[in-house]
Amino acid sequence: MVTPNARRNRGQVILIGAITLAFILLGIVVVFNGVLYTETLSESATSQSTADAEVVEQEVERNLVEIAHRWNLETGPETNPSKFKSIDNSGEFAYQYRNTTANSRSTIVSIESNRKDTANVVRNETSGSVNISSDRVGSFVLDLDADSNDHIGVKTSNSSVTINSPDSDSFNINGCEINGEDVRFDLVTGDTNIRSESCDEQLKKDLSIINNNDPEITFSGDLVGNYYIIAKNMTVHSPSSPEDWEGIWSLEAVITYKSSDVSFQRDDTINVYGDNE
Repeated sequence: MVTPNARRNRGQVILIGAITLAFILLGIVVVFNGVLYTETLSESATSQSTADAEVVEQEVERNLVEIAHRWNLETGPETNPSKFKSIDNSGEFAYQYRNTTANSRSTIVSIESNRKDTANVVRNETSGSVNISSDRVGSFVLDLDADSNDHIGVKTSNSSVTINSPDSDSFNINGCEINGEDVRFDLVTGDTNIRSESCDEQLKKDLSIINNNDPEITFSGDLVGNYYIIAKNMTVHSPSSPEDWEGIWSLEAVITYKSSDVSFQRDDTINVYGDNE
C-alpha cells in the first residue's frame, strides 16, 4: 500500500530530477551556442584579416609602381639603378608604410624588391624633328613653356595631336585651353599638371594618343621645353644627343604579411607600366 508520504516523496524526486535535467540541458545549449559564437567570431576575424591582407598587397604594389616611375623620371645618367633602395625593406618606403599603418592595423608588413627588367629613359630638349622607335612605350611626357604662336605636333602610326601656344601663358589643344606658363603633358595617360577649366575629359582623350605597342613616334615644332620617354629597347634620332640612362621597367617584390589570424608571403612581378612585358 502506497502512503501519501511516499507519493509526495516520489513526486519531489521526479520534480528535482526534472529540474536537474533542465539545468543540464540549458548548460549544454549555452556551451553549444558559445562554441558557435566563438567559431563565428573566429571565422569573421579570419575573413576580415584576409581582406586586410589583400588591401595591403594592393596598396604596396600601387605605391611601388608610383615610386619606381618617379625614380625613373627624377634620376639621371649618373644614377646606378642597382642602388635603387628606397623601396627595399630597409628603405624609406617600407619604414614609412609600417609607421603609417601601425595605428590602423596590428600587422607586420615586410617589403623587399629588386629591379627585374630594365627600361631605357631619355631626356632632351624639344628642338627640331625627333623620331623614336621602341618595343614598348611606358611613359611619354612633354614639359613645355608657353610662347606666342608656337606649337608642337606628335604623331604615332594611329593617332596625332598638336599642342598650340597662342600666347605666353596658355596652351590650346583642339579648342581646349590650359592656362599656365609651364605645363607637363603626359601623352600616354592624357594627364596634365594643370587642369583645363572648360573641357578636362575631352583634353584627356585628345592627349592620350600613345599606347604600349606604338613602334614609332615622331614629333616636331618650335615650343621650348623638354621631353621624357621611358621605353624598352628604344632608339632616338634627334638633332642633339639626348641624356639617357637605365631605369626600372618591372620589379621583383616579396611582400610578407603577418597578423594574429593570417600570414602569407607573396613573390610577385610588378610591371611599372602595365601588363605588357
